[in-house]
Amino acid sequence: MLPLFYRLNVVSIYEYLEDRFDARTRLLAGGLFVLLKCGYLGFVIYAPSLVLSRMLSLPLVPICIVTGIFTTFYTLAGGIKAVIWTDSLQLFVLFGGALVATGIALRAVGGDGLEEVLRVAGPAGRLEVFNFSADITVTYSFWACFVGGIVNMIAQYGSDQAEVQRFLTARSARAASWALFSTMVFTVALGLMLFFIGTVLFVFYTQFPEKGGFAIHANDVFPKFIVEEMPAGLRGLMVAAVLAASMSTISSVLNSQSAVLINDYFSRVSRRSAQVRDARWLTLILGILTTALAAFGGRFGNLLDASNKLTSLFSGSLVGVFLLGMLSKSANASGAFWGVLAALATTVALDVLTNISFLWFGPASAVAAGGSGLLISRLAQARPRGSRVDHPNPPGTESDGKPD
Repeated sequence: MLPLFYRLNVVSIYEYLEDRFDARTRLLAGGLFVLLKCGYLGFVIYAPSLVLSRMLSLPLVPICIVTGIFTTFYTLAGGIKAVIWTDSLQLFVLFGGALVATGIALRAVGGDGLEEVLRVAGPAGRLEVFNFSADITVTYSFWACFVGGIVNMIAQYGSDQAEVQRFLTARSARAASWALFSTMVFTVALGLMLFFIGTVLFVFYTQFPEKGGFAIHANDVFPKFIVEEMPAGLRGLMVAAVLAASMSTISSVLNSQSAVLINDYFSRVSRRSAQVRDARWLTLILGILTTALAAFGGRFGNLLDASNKLTSLFSGSLVGVFLLGMLSKSANASGAFWGVLAALATTVALDVLTNISFLWFGPASAVAAGGSGLLISRLAQARPRGSRVDHPNPPGTESDGKPD
């Protein structure tokens, strides 16, 4: 997917859908992306604001506003260049904070640290990485995580403008591929580290029940540990790490949302000379909107579950329509457009009418988008219109770096 986008020299990856299908499919997919990221940013702004609120004993809503608006303004001023440079610096702060948190948490549990964690967490079932239950109502079974994770990863790195636009700034398709590879390696390493911190905190509060770790909401456990157990100087590092994780996401998502709105929507009615100004206004408006959503973060419940569920509701539809265009020559515009709508209807039905794990929403909607898209295309009995991107280069062929 990434080499194809790079070869086509697109600004918004949803341009591909118009070239392959039609404008309404492009507008529908771009709109879904913008809606998804508005909701997602609510979680991203709320999480570090919660930590700051607990540390400073200040009301949560004002901190949400400061965090969201500050990040909005530096994104507005610097564009994608500011996003990439600040993301790079924030990565080191985030990793440093995670390493420090791991070391302090291991030291706090006493004993031999890691050995003590294994001794306590194992019998409690906190190290059961692979739950091979075939029950699709089990939220984090191996099969739900494996199959749902594949779809979510394709969605994140193949059909998500916020991620893909960074790789498209690379000097060559090869450099972009290496950037993607290194990103996934760092993502896996950081994810394992953060989950391990959660396991260590479970052991710590099991050993010291009087500290009340199990008496509070799951979202408050890590802030509580930072405030009560870390030395004063290191608390600042942890706040910086949490803010770095949040602000890097906020800036890239805001920039990508404005890029999609300008290129997929406003470019049809706006003069090119006014697009930079329009993009800045859109960034400001989106920043204010998502900051307002973050103020209601206390109603989200468990942030990990809520953010994963939101992503799963939208991701499969976008993955399905992109793969439909890339893997099938017979799919046409009607099949693509109505396939996306069928996929959305599928996820809503699964969420409302069943109790299956939300990790299955993505795979189910991707299959619905692809399957119904092919069926409707066949029923329409219409050939797909010719375009420069009817099909990507077959594996093993070379591209001259220009669109077909």
